[in-house]
Amino acid sequence: MTVLHELHSPVDGTIDLAASSEERSALARVRAAVARLAGGGAVLLCDDAEWPTHGEILFAATDADAPLMAFAIRHGSGFLQVALPASRCDELDLRPQAGADRGGLQQCVTVDARGGIGTGISATDRAATVRLLASRDSSPDSFTRPGHVVPIRADMDLPATEFGFTEAAIALTDRAVAGMAAVLGAVVGIEDPTTMASGAELVRFSSDHGLPLVTLGDVVIDHAVSVTFDQTVALPRGDARLMSFLDDGLECLCLIVGDVRNRSDVPVHVVAAEQILAEPTTTALGPRVQMAIGAGLATDLLTRPLHLRVHDPRSAVRRVLRRAGVRSIRVVTATGSTGWGGPGLADFRRPGE
Repeated sequence: MTVLHELHSPVDGTIDLAASSEERSALARVRAAVARLAGGGAVLLCDDAEWPTHGEILFAATDADAPLMAFAIRHGSGFLQVALPASRCDELDLRPQAGADRGGLQQCVTVDARGGIGTGISATDRAATVRLLASRDSSPDSFTRPGHVVPIRADMDLPATEFGFTEAAIALTDRAVAGMAAVLGAVVGIEDPTTMASGAELVRFSSDHGLPLVTLGDVVIDHAVSVTFDQTVALPRGDARLMSFLDDGLECLCLIVGDVRNRSDVPVHVVAAEQILAEPTTTALGPRVQMAIGAGLATDLLTRPLHLRVHDPRSAVRRVLRRAGVRSIRVVTATGSTGWGGPGLADFRRPGE
């Protein structure tokens, strides 16, 4: 892990880690979408809840049938895509189309089911092909190429904050235990079908057709923290919990010493990674948190210092601290050494304390 050697001074003030109205709304939208997907229905995946500029009809590929396909075809001008993890595309020998890598999207050579269909163009035939793409029993020989269904590769190794529609769609169907394959169809304009639907049109479309609306940002807030390491370690003053996780592409180490739950004035120290297991340079004897944040993926922490990351509802740092029992943080400037000789000390408190 590469550790930065400088931090901006944090801004004094209390940061409440309890779920904000934004987070509660996002999680409620995700719950509604997951419930609909788990029941075999469709949802509307948008880029924003208040004023979306793009919306995709989304349903699990395992649930594809003629009515769902016909609905998506009718409102998506006939063009549908099936999002699959890149690893599954490789297993099925679904190769990217030449010149199809536009804006990070990797459309694959179109396919049809090898058997059991007619021309391949009907909603019934395309549903059969889509279900075959979602089946774990399928092989490269299960399909003919070219066809009428467009597979698209999803990079599920991306940080959730970088998810596009393909990755978010799979995250939602996976969350609904409906498989890691999703059908997507962009909604065309209602008043002007020569354009794509946006703004109030998409909100109205969601309402008129009873489709739960969920956004890319909602998926990020709901996405499970990518914990790469979580283990109890023995320190001279007792056991501690050492965790490694990713936050917006940054690798973070968090050492939770003692029980921080139901305690006030629990400090967090930002330290160098190699000092994470050392006794902190402080006279505090009570529970504490030590954190080291690396510069993974060439991301510059100085553009988003720790106190800003804790503010962000999409931040894994915020969610890990909440998981540990921390409910609010009063950020102050350190008066002592934090391992770098710079600011980085923050006092953690629970609400009302």
